Amino acid sequence: VAVPASRGAYGRARGRPCASCVLGPIRVRAWTGRSMDGYQEFLLTVRRDINCLSDSDRMVRRGAIIRLEKTLLSSGKTSSDLVRRLFLEELHKPLFRLFADQTEKCRELSVSMTSQFVDLVPVEDLDNVLPLLLAALLGRFRTLPFPE
Repeated sequence: VAVPASRGAYGRARGRPCASCVLGPIRVRAWTGRSMDGYQEFLLTVRRDINCLSDSDRMVRRGAIIRLEKTLLSSGKTSSDLVRRLFLEELHKPLFRLFADQTEKCRELSVSMTSQFVDLVPVEDLDNVLPLLLAALLGRFRTLPFPE
């Protein structure tokens, strides 16, 4: 069955944003019927960038890590409690994968951001993150010659 030219592949009219883009975090709460805490609402704002860190396109990864760095660390507008929780629950694995990225900017920012996050997080909370961090670092240093 052919899709009319005015409609996209999924039957939605072209040029119109999807429902989740229109609703936003405040309306999603009313739409789902559940109330969200501040962290959940914050997570909605950065979820796309976190997902883009594992995209196959290097420019998408680069843009995502730059936006996350500005949002979480440079702007100073985000609560350190939210940043700590985001790093420990969602961000550490995609960030550690970028240690071996082809793009130099992604590698530099991922190492720099990890260093700043580790300074924010109390030592006792790093127990689950340290093995993954060491594996990412060793993966980078074990190869000869060292990748740049």
